[in-house]
Amino acid sequence: MKHHVIQTGSDGNAVILQGEKDVILVDCGVSYAKLAPYRRAISIVLLTHIHGDHFRPATIKRLAHDRPMLRFMAPTWLLYPLLDQCDVDERNIDLAQMDTTAVYGERIKVRPFELVHDVPNCGYEITLDKSRIVYATDTSYMPDIYNADYYFIEANYKNAEELAARAYAKIEAGQYVYENGLQDRHFSREQAINYIMKNGKDNSQYVLLHEHRETKEKEE
Repeated sequence: MKHHVIQTGSDGNAVILQGEKDVILVDCGVSYAKLAPYRRAISIVLLTHIHGDHFRPATIKRLAHDRPMLRFMAPTWLLYPLLDQCDVDERNIDLAQMDTTAVYGERIKVRPFELVHDVPNCGYEITLDKSRIVYATDTSYMPDIYNADYYFIEANYKNAEELAARAYAKIEAGQYVYENGLQDRHFSREQAINYIMKNGKDNSQYVLLHEHRETKEKEE
C-alpha cells in the first residue's frame, strides 16, 4: 500500500491511500487543484466531520460532478451537507454505521468508529488489499485497534506542558488563545505515540497528522 498526505493541519486535510487497483481519499478539505494527480483514480471518498478543513463543499461538489459514479462514505451528520451543499447524488452515498464493516468488492473493507470532538466525528479502520489502516484526527479519545499495518493519527500539539506554556505566552501578550480547551478536542503527539506503542505491532508504520500551525498558507 502506498500513501500520500496531500495536506494536513488547520489549513486543510486530505490523505490518499493507494492499493494495487484502488485509491481511497480520506477527508476532502483541500482545493480541487490539489486532488489533480488522483481524482480520476479515486474509488471511494471517506468523510469524517463538518469542519471546513476536512469537508470543503466546493471541492466535493466539483469532484462529484466530474465523477458522477464516485461513491462517498459519510456518517449520518454529513448526509444533508452532502446533499444540500455538495449536490452529491444520494444513490452514491453510503451512510457509515459505527463499528459496522462495509465491503467494497474484494479489496476494500471500511469500518467507521466514533471519535470525541466538539462536533460529531468519526475515524476509519480500513482494509485495502492486505493492509489494515487506522485513520483518526480531531479527537480527544481513541478506541484501541490492535496490530494495524498503518496508523494515521493526529498529533496536534506536543504535550500538556507545552500546550500550557503556549497558552500562557499568548495570555501575557494579549493574544487570542487557541489552546483553550484544546485537550478536549485534539490528541497530542505524546498521546499519539503512546497509542501506537500500545496498539501497533513491531512493523507497524505510522504517520502523525494535523499538527497545529499558527499561520495559514495561501491556497494554490
